[in-house]
Amino acid sequence: MLSFWFSALAFGTAALTGIVETLSRYRDEPFKALGTSLFGWFYVILNGALGLAAYYILLQQAPPGEVVDDVDFIKYALAAGFGAAVVIRSRVFTTKVGSHEVAIGPGYIVDQLLLILDRQIDRKRALERTQLVRTRMQDVDFQRVAGYVSTMILGSRQSMSLQDQEDMANQLKQIRDQPTGELEKAFALGFLILDFMGEEFLDEIFQQIDDLDLGGVRPARAPDDAAQAVDNADLVRSLLKDVPFDNARDRLEQAMAALESPLDDQQKSSLNNAIQTIAVRSGSDQSKAFSLGFAVIDNAGRDFMRWAFVAR
Repeated sequence: MLSFWFSALAFGTAALTGIVETLSRYRDEPFKALGTSLFGWFYVILNGALGLAAYYILLQQAPPGEVVDDVDFIKYALAAGFGAAVVIRSRVFTTKVGSHEVAIGPGYIVDQLLLILDRQIDRKRALERTQLVRTRMQDVDFQRVAGYVSTMILGSRQSMSLQDQEDMANQLKQIRDQPTGELEKAFALGFLILDFMGEEFLDEIFQQIDDLDLGGVRPARAPDDAAQAVDNADLVRSLLKDVPFDNARDRLEQAMAALESPLDDQQKSSLNNAIQTIAVRSGSDQSKAFSLGFAVIDNAGRDFMRWAFVAR
């Protein structure tokens, strides 16, 4: 009975690496993309089968008469499961076909399989995404909701990287500036929401939007929120890149306590709450420092950000 579970561990470990690799390729609803693709599951099962084969090969390599206990079986199963990922991506040699170099080996077959998988899932997801965006966005006024969407995404995501924030701001700016009709811009905004937040967020973000006071259609010369977001990201990166979170927090607290601090009590209270929230948040030390920078800009402004981290 135990031998079955050890075999299952080898198969499951290898299959899990295939699942993770497949999911990482699809930003928009990765679980749905994998769940609806026969090619995707074929790749997962192929990984599992190779892990199982590697496990039985390792068992055959054990010296005759050697006692193999349960711990050894677990080691063999894990080594086979993770090792299968290495074998399946390996290259035996490289040859030149025309003007391109092609790596020959199991890795080449896997690359072609994943290319087929990408195309098959992309086509299926493209149809689903198009239907969803057309249904949700056909009555949406882009000029009215663009700033609202940016605020809701940036405010709701607690672990959104600085790079993702810049990418989203740049894409939003491109949509705003593109010479197309308002309906096409609304559709493009819908695809942007899907890319960064998924289907459920798109379904929810426009619920009861008619009851919200978004200020109507913004004038043509209104401030560009997307450009401002990019400027904020650049400022945070320039001041806090490679700065540990604890150091950034100490510097901010010193600035807040300084006699010449321009902040009022409400701003200080908001920043103290932001510091406590970010301090217990999961994520890298760098992402916490960046989040602290954005909190400073949101609550105290760009001038205070410069004063706290540069001028003093």
